[in-house]
Amino acid sequence: MGQRGGTGIPAEGSGGRGSDVVRFRSFEVDFRTGELRKGNRRVRLRDKSLEVLAVLLEQPGKLVTRSELRLRLWPDDVFVDFENNINCAVSRLRYALGDSAARPRFIETLPRRGYRLLIDPRELSSPAGAPDLAGVKLLVLPFQHLGDRLEHDYLSDGVTEEIIVRLATCGLESLKVIARATAMSYRGTRKSVAQIGRELSVDYIVEGRLFRPGNQLRINASIVHVPDGTQVWATSRDGEFSQILSLQRNVADQIADKIRAVVSSEQASPPSPSRMTDPATYDTFLRGRFEYRQLTREGLMGAVKHFRQCVTTDPSYAPAWASLAASLSLLGFWGYASLVEVMPEAERSAQKAIELDNHSALAHSALGAVHWFHQWNLDAAEKEYVRALELAPGDSDIRWPVFVFLSAMRGEHERAIREARVAEELDPASVLICANVGWVYYWARRFDEAITQSRKALEMSPDCLQAYYLLGASQLAKASFEQAIRAYEKAFSFYQDNYSLASLAMAFGMAGAGRRAAELFEELHHRAECEYVPAMCFAVACVGRPEQEQVWEWLERAYADREAQLLFLKNTPAYDCLRSDPRFQHLLERLGMA
Repeated sequence: MGQRGGTGIPAEGSGGRGSDVVRFRSFEVDFRTGELRKGNRRVRLRDKSLEVLAVLLEQPGKLVTRSELRLRLWPDDVFVDFENNINCAVSRLRYALGDSAARPRFIETLPRRGYRLLIDPRELSSPAGAPDLAGVKLLVLPFQHLGDRLEHDYLSDGVTEEIIVRLATCGLESLKVIARATAMSYRGTRKSVAQIGRELSVDYIVEGRLFRPGNQLRINASIVHVPDGTQVWATSRDGEFSQILSLQRNVADQIADKIRAVVSSEQASPPSPSRMTDPATYDTFLRGRFEYRQLTREGLMGAVKHFRQCVTTDPSYAPAWASLAASLSLLGFWGYASLVEVMPEAERSAQKAIELDNHSALAHSALGAVHWFHQWNLDAAEKEYVRALELAPGDSDIRWPVFVFLSAMRGEHERAIREARVAEELDPASVLICANVGWVYYWARRFDEAITQSRKALEMSPDCLQAYYLLGASQLAKASFEQAIRAYEKAFSFYQDNYSLASLAMAFGMAGAGRRAAELFEELHHRAECEYVPAMCFAVACVGRPEQEQVWEWLERAYADREAQLLFLKNTPAYDCLRSDPRFQHLLERLGMA
């Protein structure tokens, strides 16, 4: 294959795999723009990552030595730290491909020798005459529970979620599985398969029913081809309830086998095996996940109770440990409990989950939250989030904390927006993802887009607390005080929570209504006499006041209490009034964020 300037980038007009645009599996790389594309997702590769990919594409399936890469990528008269540079380039390329060094699907490392691209030459093509490799989109509709007992909703939700996760992690790059929140939005729908297919542009829909008479369990499932409405496959599995995990995994694997015949150019790697548990523990686990999904104070506390029960009855069940860590972290982060009290247990739980199952994306994501909220170790947090993404690139629940982290902590707003768009594509009906995409626009100071996103979230869920927070903060940043106050008042009317009260005090203060702001500040004090109120709530309430000394006093208390909300100081526009004070930069230095 011809080269351009000795870089390994294919030359124009060299024909075949030497064209400027090369397709392999579900990816397309454009060497003119430096973009790697997969469906609607676009990633701009840095120069050396792009050049490494070009060299590997020249010799698919063959060893490319480190010496060859050095000669191709760096001229003799250029002196660089080759080992570090090549490792970074390969790591960035793996991240863009959603690949893993431990379980490679694209780039295999041959220790002390080099790298091999795990692609058959026949999988390479140029756009001209190439097949459409945009992938197959599949939706798992919520499994219907046949029976009168509404309490079994948690069970049908659990089965649906397990099948979604198994399919999303089955290793088929060209299989795009619509994520949980969007799937659950069709619970009880009367829409036809054709209508749903058009709305989501999916190729296949999985339907299922669940029936639990006593200790018996039956799972029925079928695959419908959306374009012509034909049922292409169906199965029915019966067993005791104690076999629920194996039954639902068997169904998911059968679905993947059927879809694999469609995506025939790919070889799927099986999802990492996870240990079974006893039926009573699994039932409790599903109840905990159901509570966790509510994302309210009561829901998270209920989830913690159920997950603690799980790890007591089965200390070797990794998903329960990871879910316990995640629940405790959110309880602390949102101010429902003291971080000092809940995060040590969250850390122990996350570490235990990793110890039991190092290939659990949920466990690595939970440990990332611990590093972020508890230890304030942003590098370690990012490492865990990247690892979680490697393990489950199609899981939107794993992806949204990543783009929030990138924007709020790193200030990498454009990269965060790209990641957010992927998450939205995976789960377009998730109000949580929708609101968090808006926060990225807010931190990027694109306030009109943040407001649009908040209203979109409120259309999806009129009582979404995060959407009201976002709307209030964005209107405040535009000095639209009346609109900001209305948004915060609406949030407080729904939830009566401390952060809504504090934000409302800030808005009144900025609007010049000092007396009302002072009254709300005093109300926070009264609440603190009988419940936990984070110091950051008091700091936020003081931001709108003309005198700023109290703000710094409460920020210092938040620092002493190691409150995670303090880490959002750097990139949050609401704190712009503090930036000219030398203490602001000093505080960032102490946080390790200067």
